[in-house]
Amino acid sequence: MAPALRSEFRKLLTVRSTYFVTAFALVITLFVAGFGMSYKQNPALFQHSSFLAENIKSMVMLVALFSGIVAIIQFSHEYRYGTIMHTLTSTSRRNYILLAKIITLSAFAVVFTIIMTVFAGIATYIGVQATAHEMVPQAIPYGELLWKCLFSGWGYAMLGLLFVGLVHNQVAALVTYFMIPLMVEPMSTIVLKDNVVYMPYMAMNAVTSTNTILSPGKAALVFLTYLAVGWVVAWVLFQKRDAN
Repeated sequence: MAPALRSEFRKLLTVRSTYFVTAFALVITLFVAGFGMSYKQNPALFQHSSFLAENIKSMVMLVALFSGIVAIIQFSHEYRYGTIMHTLTSTSRRNYILLAKIITLSAFAVVFTIIMTVFAGIATYIGVQATAHEMVPQAIPYGELLWKCLFSGWGYAMLGLLFVGLVHNQVAALVTYFMIPLMVEPMSTIVLKDNVVYMPYMAMNAVTSTNTILSPGKAALVFLTYLAVGWVVAWVLFQKRDAN
């Protein structure tokens, strides 16, 4: 197990896309949180004690998508460039390989999300300070904010990894990752109406949103159910499929 973990962390830290995607997420956070959500925001909102916390949650919910992109690229590169054969033959148990990938990307998602959470708060504060207005003293529920942000970052990373485990193709995984929230779930409202919140991405968003019929805890449970079922299927496929 230890060799598999070292291998996965080495891959993560030596692939340029890891740093490129993280840097791009920081730029997006700086622009959206520091400019759009604070500097150009209605000053009346600065008088709400929850302004900073809500901005951070909204920002992290947006950039958490990038943790999934890193996960997709990290796993699917092996299928794209044929190095998956070396990975599969590096250990006698495929379980170790998949578990090592989950642990590695989970660790990345936690670090990535913490960085984005802190940076979103700093960017928001700087954006407000650049105006002629001041925020009222802010009430920040640190525990609640931390678990919701970490859950979002980790959840998207696991979704990205899951899609690669199911389709074994980089382009197909990326298309699926974005098509479900942009097309499938919005169109599902025609049939599901308010019950669309039980769809995976909607449930994920409900964890950090207050405008939903699902409580954060229930939304997290719904999402974890999708994730558990999906990973059971992906695990079976990873055990049975060839590397092709």
